[in-house]
Amino acid sequence: MSPLGHLATTYIIAFAFSVIFNVQMSWYELILILIFANFIDFDYLIGRIFGKKGEAHHGFITHTPFGVFILWLIFVFTVFYNSSVEIKVLLLITMMAHLVLDEIQYILYRAGIQPDTPHKQINWLYPIHKHKPKQLERKKAKEIAQKMKPLLISESVIILIAILLFVWNWVS
Repeated sequence: MSPLGHLATTYIIAFAFSVIFNVQMSWYELILILIFANFIDFDYLIGRIFGKKGEAHHGFITHTPFGVFILWLIFVFTVFYNSSVEIKVLLLITMMAHLVLDEIQYILYRAGIQPDTPHKQINWLYPIHKHKPKQLERKKAKEIAQKMKPLLISESVIILIAILLFVWNWVS
């Protein structure tokens, strides 16, 4: 999923969480959740330094539930130390949702909807089991992007819903 898709989905989850559980969240906390739930993808930049491309950054520890939990603990004890328990739980939910969203492309492949993602993106059982996502060649990545219409359409809908919720929340 693209960074904008992750951002939009994180906002929708945070909005739904605050409504369902009647959690008061400051704009500051919301912005921090949006940033830190997507902090996982900063490993993409680290991967580029070491020559990894495309989804290869999904092979880093930060793209595992174990890595997310470690990052969450760091964030909870440093940045979110004054936040309520509900906000801390919301942060963990949105960070784990990031992994699920990254895995959706493979799930769509298995369902016969999305072509060309025959390998898992997230190592759910790390450190018990280790695997590394395959790195795509640039030519292959372009071919895949042209065939990703279902994913692009669903991501566009998610982004639109997030924008509508944001506007509705801002106006009311």
